Amino acid sequence: MYVVIQSIVAFEIRGQNSDVGLVMLGQGLAMLFLGPIGGAIADRVSKKNINLISQSIMTYVFLANGTLLLLDVLELWHLIVNSFILGIASSFMMPARQGWVVEIVPTKLRGNAIALSQVALNATRIWSPAIGGLMISAAYFGAAGAYYAMAAFNIIGVIIMFVLPNTKPMGHKEGESLLTGVKSGILYLRQEPRLGWMMVFFFLMIMIGMSSVTALPGLLENQLNSSAREFGILQAITAVGGLTASLAVAGYAASKRALNIYSTGAALMGVAIICTGLSPSYGIVIVPVLLTGVGIGMFQTLNSAIIAIDCDPRFFGRVSSLIGVSFAAFMLIGWPVGYLADRAGERVAFVVMGSLVLIAVAILTRIISRTAAPTRISVAADAAVR
Repeated sequence: MYVVIQSIVAFEIRGQNSDVGLVMLGQGLAMLFLGPIGGAIADRVSKKNINLISQSIMTYVFLANGTLLLLDVLELWHLIVNSFILGIASSFMMPARQGWVVEIVPTKLRGNAIALSQVALNATRIWSPAIGGLMISAAYFGAAGAYYAMAAFNIIGVIIMFVLPNTKPMGHKEGESLLTGVKSGILYLRQEPRLGWMMVFFFLMIMIGMSSVTALPGLLENQLNSSAREFGILQAITAVGGLTASLAVAGYAASKRALNIYSTGAALMGVAIICTGLSPSYGIVIVPVLLTGVGIGMFQTLNSAIIAIDCDPRFFGRVSSLIGVSFAAFMLIGWPVGYLADRAGERVAFVVMGSLVLIAVAILTRIISRTAAPTRISVAADAAVR
């Protein structure tokens, strides 16, 4: 809901794609610099407490934006600052939440649990953008009401967390400094090249593929004779494709075909992004938007599940923090994509980003297929801990 609401509100302030990217930039900068630190902390302290604190901070952001809108004093810089604060909270919450899942479930179910979390994520992406879009368009409710609703949902999430079990961190060595913990996580990935390349693959797909969404409100308004507020509906359609694909491929996490399946998903995403930019009407654009969701669902579900299976749990918080850095990169590149869309047109921006996705898929699929899978508890991991 936040992605949908903030994108619409930012675009409507001055009608510029680059403003949507600037708001994303605030969150991205925080996640880029604090993500590795958040992962190192997640491996050494209570992940439950990190999540409780982080989601409480997010609740403040939603309430602040809603109140500023209600008072009719919201400006672009407010969105950027609050987005930065949200990025700080996300830097700690994302690795802690993924690591919490790994610590709660038995080892043999780790991949299934992460895949299930991706299914749940895609499920929320169906109803939440639709609800957000309806809220922002509703009389006497609008974007301010949508922000308050997000705060309410977040508070419910915090309450539910209290009944979940606390867990004991696995990745902290007595006397190890925070900086040393960050370095050991990087060393671990360097000594497990297949895992490292999979993280690079994930990084590029999120950074390049998802950043095209920055130009979607402008594409609707300027090219498809529609309203930027239809953005929420298209996001929901993307999520339908993502959920369907996640459910279809979740059982293949341990399969030898997993690499081929999620590489196919990434390639489908690239083709669909290009077709989105070339679509002549709102009715037609629904098809590639749906296929973009299918591609993202296939790729993200299996890539995340395989990383969870292959990664030494002592390093999972630090490794999964790089997922947060990937989303930070997606937000950072949002402004250049928005700038490109403003200068060359939204259609050009979509074609360029989709083409870059296809190039990355071709190169990285070949590299990963030729790299050996990591051992479960490797000598490299023990060396990194020491």
